[in-house]
Amino acid sequence: MGTFVFVSQNPPGLPGIAVSWLVCVLHGSRFVIDGHNYGYTIMSLSHGSTHPVVRLAKWYEHFFGPLASHNLCVTNAMKDDLQKNWGIKYDFVFHLSCCAAMYNNI
Repeated sequence: MGTFVFVSQNPPGLPGIAVSWLVCVLHGSRFVIDGHNYGYTIMSLSHGSTHPVVRLAKWYEHFFGPLASHNLCVTNAMKDDLQKNWGIKYDFVFHLSCCAAMYNNI
Protein backbone atom coordinates (compact mmCIF):
# COMPACT_ATOMS: atom_id res chain seq x y z
CA MET A 1 0.00 0.00 0.00
CA GLY A 2 1.32 3.46 -0.89
CA THR A 3 1.71 6.49 1.32
CA PHE A 4 -1.55 8.17 2.27
CA VAL A 5 -1.65 11.95 1.91
CA PHE A 6 -4.32 14.07 3.58
CA VAL A 7 -4.87 17.67 2.46
CA SER A 8 -6.63 20.12 4.77
CA GLN A 9 -7.64 23.59 3.64
CA ASN A 10 -7.19 26.53 6.00
CA PRO A 11 -9.53 28.19 6.74
CA PRO A 12 -11.48 26.47 8.13
CA GLY A 13 -8.88 25.02 10.42
CA LEU A 14 -10.64 24.51 13.75
CA PRO A 15 -10.70 21.62 14.71
CA GLY A 16 -9.89 19.90 11.41
CA ILE A 17 -6.17 20.61 11.30
CA ALA A 18 -5.44 19.07 14.71
CA VAL A 19 -7.63 16.02 14.09
CA SER A 20 -6.18 15.47 10.61
CA TRP A 21 -2.61 15.90 11.86
CA LEU A 22 -3.16 13.38 14.68
CA VAL A 23 -4.69 10.79 12.32
CA CYS A 24 -1.76 11.22 9.94
CA VAL A 25 0.74 10.80 12.76
CA LEU A 26 -1.00 7.66 14.01
CA HIS A 27 -1.12 6.14 10.51
CA GLY A 28 2.30 7.30 9.30
CA SER A 29 0.72 9.45 6.60
CA ARG A 30 1.68 12.81 5.17
CA PHE A 31 -0.30 15.87 6.20
CA VAL A 32 -0.58 18.82 3.81
CA ILE A 33 -2.06 22.23 4.63
CA ASP A 34 -3.52 24.23 1.76
CA GLY A 35 -3.31 27.79 3.07
CA HIS A 36 -5.77 30.32 1.68
CA ASN A 37 -6.06 32.80 4.55
CA TYR A 38 -5.80 33.03 8.32
CA GLY A 39 -8.90 31.71 10.06
CA TYR A 40 -8.26 33.84 13.11
CA THR A 41 -8.32 37.07 11.08
CA ILE A 42 -11.69 36.15 9.61
CA MET A 43 -13.01 35.42 13.12
CA SER A 44 -11.66 38.75 14.37
CA LEU A 45 -13.90 40.62 11.90
CA SER A 46 -16.95 39.67 13.95
CA HIS A 47 -15.46 39.05 17.40
CA GLY A 48 -12.54 41.49 17.61
CA SER A 49 -8.86 40.59 17.78
CA THR A 50 -8.77 40.28 21.58
CA HIS A 51 -11.64 37.80 21.87
CA PRO A 52 -10.48 34.55 23.55
CA VAL A 53 -11.65 32.37 20.63
CA VAL A 54 -9.73 34.53 18.15
CA ARG A 55 -6.60 34.38 20.28
CA LEU A 56 -6.97 30.60 20.59
CA ALA A 57 -7.43 30.27 16.81
CA LYS A 58 -4.27 32.32 16.18
CA TRP A 59 -2.25 30.15 18.56
CA TYR A 60 -3.77 27.01 17.02
CA GLU A 61 -2.83 27.98 13.45
CA HIS A 62 0.63 29.09 14.57
CA PHE A 63 1.21 25.81 16.45
CA PHE A 64 -0.10 23.33 13.87
CA GLY A 65 1.05 25.09 10.69
CA PRO A 66 4.71 24.07 11.00
CA LEU A 67 3.75 20.48 11.85
CA ALA A 68 2.49 19.77 8.33
CA SER A 69 4.59 17.50 6.13
CA HIS A 70 4.09 19.89 3.22
CA ASN A 71 2.35 23.18 2.62
CA LEU A 72 0.57 24.72 -0.34
CA CYS A 73 -0.36 28.35 -0.76
CA VAL A 74 -2.40 30.40 -3.24
CA THR A 75 -0.41 33.67 -3.26
CA ASN A 76 3.21 34.74 -2.92
CA ALA A 77 2.13 37.33 -0.32
CA MET A 78 0.67 34.61 1.91
CA LYS A 79 3.73 32.41 1.41
CA ASP A 80 6.08 35.27 2.29
CA ASP A 81 4.12 36.21 5.42
CA LEU A 82 3.96 32.63 6.65
CA GLN A 83 7.69 32.14 6.09
CA LYS A 84 8.71 35.43 7.68
CA ASN A 85 6.30 35.63 10.63
CA TRP A 86 5.41 32.00 11.31
CA GLY A 87 8.46 30.02 10.16
CA ILE A 88 6.37 27.91 7.80
CA LYS A 89 8.10 26.83 4.59
CA TYR A 90 5.75 26.51 1.66
CA ASP A 91 6.55 23.89 -0.95
CA PHE A 92 4.34 25.24 -3.70
CA VAL A 93 2.43 28.39 -4.56
CA PHE A 94 -0.61 27.74 -6.71
CA HIS A 95 -1.68 30.87 -8.55
CA LEU A 96 -5.37 30.64 -9.36
CA SER A 97 -5.00 33.31 -12.04
CA CYS A 98 -2.89 30.92 -14.14
CA CYS A 99 -5.84 28.60 -14.57
CA ALA A 100 -8.62 31.10 -15.29
CA ALA A 101 -8.78 30.02 -18.94
CA MET A 102 -9.75 26.49 -17.83
CA TYR A 103 -13.02 27.70 -16.33
CA ASN A 104 -16.06 28.83 -18.28
CA ASN A 105 -18.90 31.05 -17.12
CA ILE A 106 -22.15 29.19 -16.59
